[in-house]
Amino acid sequence: MEAYGIPVDVMTCDPEHYVRCALMLDAVRHLPPEVMEILHYHEWTLREPGGYEMFCALNCRTTPTLLVNGERKFENYIPTVDELYGALMSEARTEEQRLVLSTAWRRANQEYPVRAATLT
Repeated sequence: MEAYGIPVDVMTCDPEHYVRCALMLDAVRHLPPEVMEILHYHEWTLREPGGYEMFCALNCRTTPTLLVNGERKFENYIPTVDELYGALMSEARTEEQRLVLSTAWRRANQEYPVRAATLT
């Protein structure tokens, strides 16, 4: 399925030393396994060989940047769960991918319900 997976690239500067870069990676890494199976996921780091070349090739302007299907979706901004699933859903290529994403999204919202009532 990898050949038909949703392309997701994460460009960071140095996730070992910059919290924002680590959080961007974690946003994707913590997706459920069934979602990771439908992604063609790659991490790029400026501090590693070839990182700067990919930074230019992906037309990144800042780090961290999350790209879905080659399009910059989140630049220097860590997406919420809903925003991340929405970006993935908009680039899903098959009905099977949409089903996997919507099921995982629904489950995430059931496991972590909004606690707005407790904040008042």
